[in-house]
Amino acid sequence: MRYKYFLIFLILLIIKSKIILSMSTISDVTIDIIKKITNTSQIQTTFKNISNETAQKNKKIVDHFDFVWKKLVEKHTNSHRINTPYSPAAYGKVDTDAISFISNVITSAEACGDLTKKFDKPDKSGDTYVELKKISNKISELGKNIHIFQRNLMDYLLSQELSNQKGLYNEYIWKIDNLYNDTLHWSEELENNITLFIGAEIERIISEMDHYPEHISYKMSELFFKNNNPYKKTLLDNYEEIFKRNIMTMCGMKLSPQHQIFSLYHKTVNNVVKNSAVMAFAYMWRTEFIGHNYTEEIQELENTLTQKINEYTELFKNKLQVMPNFIRRCDPIEQKKDVTYAEFENLVYVFVTNQKTFEPKNKETCENFCGDIVTSTPECEKKNNCKKYETICKGKITGCKNDASYEVCQSNDSSSRHYDWIKNKDNNVYYGNASTSCTSTKLIESTNILTWLPSWASKICRGCICQCVDDRLDTNNKTIRAFSYMWSNTSDDMVATGARLVAQDRMIHIQLREAKLLPLGNINVTSERWIPLPKFEYQNNFPSVAIYPDGTRHSLIADRDFGTIQMNFADKICLQQLILDEKYLLTGVRFNAMYFNNTNKDEKRCFNIDTNYAEFNYDTGKMMTRKSYDKQQTQPTELILDQPDNPLKFKKNVQDSMDNQYIKIGVTDLIKDASQTTFPFIDLQEVTTKPSAPLAGIELFHKGQLDKTSGGFVSLKIHPIDFSIFI
Repeated sequence: MRYKYFLIFLILLIIKSKIILSMSTISDVTIDIIKKITNTSQIQTTFKNISNETAQKNKKIVDHFDFVWKKLVEKHTNSHRINTPYSPAAYGKVDTDAISFISNVITSAEACGDLTKKFDKPDKSGDTYVELKKISNKISELGKNIHIFQRNLMDYLLSQELSNQKGLYNEYIWKIDNLYNDTLHWSEELENNITLFIGAEIERIISEMDHYPEHISYKMSELFFKNNNPYKKTLLDNYEEIFKRNIMTMCGMKLSPQHQIFSLYHKTVNNVVKNSAVMAFAYMWRTEFIGHNYTEEIQELENTLTQKINEYTELFKNKLQVMPNFIRRCDPIEQKKDVTYAEFENLVYVFVTNQKTFEPKNKETCENFCGDIVTSTPECEKKNNCKKYETICKGKITGCKNDASYEVCQSNDSSSRHYDWIKNKDNNVYYGNASTSCTSTKLIESTNILTWLPSWASKICRGCICQCVDDRLDTNNKTIRAFSYMWSNTSDDMVATGARLVAQDRMIHIQLREAKLLPLGNINVTSERWIPLPKFEYQNNFPSVAIYPDGTRHSLIADRDFGTIQMNFADKICLQQLILDEKYLLTGVRFNAMYFNNTNKDEKRCFNIDTNYAEFNYDTGKMMTRKSYDKQQTQPTELILDQPDNPLKFKKNVQDSMDNQYIKIGVTDLIKDASQTTFPFIDLQEVTTKPSAPLAGIELFHKGQLDKTSGGFVSLKIHPIDFSIFI
């Protein structure tokens, strides 16, 4: 009977405190531990990699750096208490500044050493500009590595401080769970009329002794509240700082930072209730077996519980409002074409040919230079001889330059590239990766035209580097040349729970995952599925009819159902975030065309995303009014890249774009990649949460390198439901 009273009392505590705990999905979610950005050995390895070459030139500076590093590690090793003046938060900035200073000295020494070497003993065989660019790139790479080292160090210190706090948090949770389980066990035994000898333990439970409810409650509050110390970094403060420091690189989490904190809120409040329940059991036991009336103490316990829950709720609500609330994927361990990424293969690339390519056969004059060649239509159409140009350029030829003789390393047949590298034989300058072993080379040499003039006065047909733009739809290959404008819409009473970009049928599509919405923002995972894309019938090598799963046929019309990529006209991708407001959830998405400043001019067109939303009731999970959302923004600005390289050369990519920018489809740098790759690539990885959550928004962004040296990827983010307004 007493056991039943205890359970009833516990229920009343929960009801009185007005707590809605979704125990089946939220309280059982394990809080994702922020992975250490690095560890001590990794930092030391990073330092050694950066400084190996420098050490040979300036050992004194490196020794000084090693000394600072040892002092830093010693200081960190001896510092454990988070509130001491020597905590990571306190000394991290000072050490970072010191490292920054020394790093600048090292960078300067390296730069001076390299530049002196280059100018004292110039390389006669190389082009000066190209050599200087290589030096500049080397210095930039060193600076980037040092910057990464500094960030990793600071992140490491912060993560250690947070790790210590979380260790204490989990210890307090474990202690209360043990006491709570003890009270449940005692209640069951009392219900079965088993005599218990727990008087001493009960006395400790209602005392202020260490490791018991009153003490644990106080220590727990110390982790979360500043307690009149404005300089104190609480557990939530450190969470927030780490998340915000890494907002551009943060990826691969199962829950968004906001949802992690929301889960932490439920776990914390659940612990507060258990703590009070343990004390309530102790008071009830003493009332029953000691004979003292603890009515006032129990009433005070209830009031204290309500106050604590209100305090924690207010604290967490404020933090939830500033926590990032998105999910994006990290880069895969191995990139696989058409699996993890897609590309606009051979849309724009560079090729090498002789001037005679542009002259009538047997009537070559080669009077002009390469830069004077201007073409506006495909050469095969001009010459009525497409077979001749099939292996040169099937599209438009533009931007010819650099009169010289060339040697090219032809890529293997399985590659989308034409060349691995190009060599200017006149000055021995390489474009692309000269270290690539080559099995097939080809010479494009300058040749004399035989005339009645002496040889010294005869015309020379030179080799030219030209750009090919092949944006044709009517071609017998499977290259991506358009964006689908067809909707991916959820069914009735369904919401979006995930999204992905799909390269299929020569178009880029956006596909949603849908599921049934339940009360309190929960999801019926058994109803979850990816919304099927239509199948297509082709005409002239491009989809002409869409066939939906229910058999509906839909004839496709350009600019209504799809938008073709046209270089210098429709060659921009808008990078934007679409979230309506907290009352609505995402139910549909598609690509569309946006015209800058409503000009409706092709040169001002940008591929963007449109969305559909539905109003919903959080308590019941019912879907209501649906509406489209066309976000009105100011004219987007261009994301300008700096001599972009092939995206596949970089193992790790970070967000380098902002909301309301656009990326222009283009070709990689000539020096770095021989201009053989069309960028950006398309990230095909699906983006979802675990456990599943309804989506409030979706975002298209660019990920590459912070110094803008990669062509990068266009990728998706999802923005889950905002729990800050429902707490």
